This record gives sequence, structure tokens and C-alpha cells, in this order.
Amino acid sequence: MTGKSRCSIIPAAKTILCIDDDDGMLGYQRVLLERRGYAVLTAASARQGLQIAAACAIAAVIVDYHMPEMNRHEVATEIKRLTPQVPIIMLSATRRFQQTC
Repeated sequence: MTGKSRCSIIPAAKTILCIDDDDGMLGYQRVLLERRGYAVLTAASARQGLQIAAACAIAAVIVDYHMPEMNRHEVATEIKRLTPQVPIIMLSATRRFQQTC
């Protein structure tokens, strides 16, 4: 489903937008949140996420801290401009481990 058609059937109070370039992470977030009763909109890029945020009523945004096309500050700033009342949660999953001895 795209933009407006996805938005028209989902109540805003229970809708969370997840933005991440990792399909595995998006799938995990979707399953986790849907099991808790939330409707989930997903975007595989920052630009797609901003389009959805502009078109849909959402309760919160979960965004990957490391996005290839826009940095986290740009994404958060634009989402706040579009929807100032919506909280933004930034997540980061890194594959690098620091070994301490």
C-alpha cells in the first residue's frame, strides 16, 4: 500500500512510523509493535519516511540513527517541522564490537 491509501484506514493514536534502511529491522519492529496493538507504517528510506509523515496522522516515529541519504538530525528536524507534536525515537544497531580486556 502507498501513502494515502495506507493512512486512511489506520487511527492516528495507535500508528507508529518506522524508518530504517534495514529490511530485517523494519520487519522486527513491525512484528513487535503489531503484537502490542499498534498499526505500523514502514519506510525503507528517510525520504520515503518524510513522505509518509507528511501524508499520514501518526502517534510516534522510530528512526534509524544511521541513514545513508540523510543524517539523523536532518530527518528529525524535518519530521518535527511536519508534525511538531509527534515524539521521535532514534535507534542504532551497530555490528562493530569494542573489545575490552
